[in-house]
Amino acid sequence: MKKIMLIEDDNDIADIVEIVLSSKYKVYAHRNGFGIVEALQKHLPDVLLIDNSIGQKTAAEIIDEIKSSSIL
Repeated sequence: MKKIMLIEDDNDIADIVEIVLSSKYKVYAHRNGFGIVEALQKHLPDVLLIDNSIGQKTAAEIIDEIKSSSIL
């Protein structure tokens, strides 16, 4: 089964996305902007869905953090 990591800080949106996608994918929801690289290393998702703004971080900052890590 393909794995999706959702990075979304709005619990309602995260819950809805999980419900919709969970019939075909294993969904891991990460609900804040911290510890993302570690979560990616743990779950190794096939797809990453990122909210544009997570707390005080933007999606671009999160992507830069992922790119600078050794995970890619």
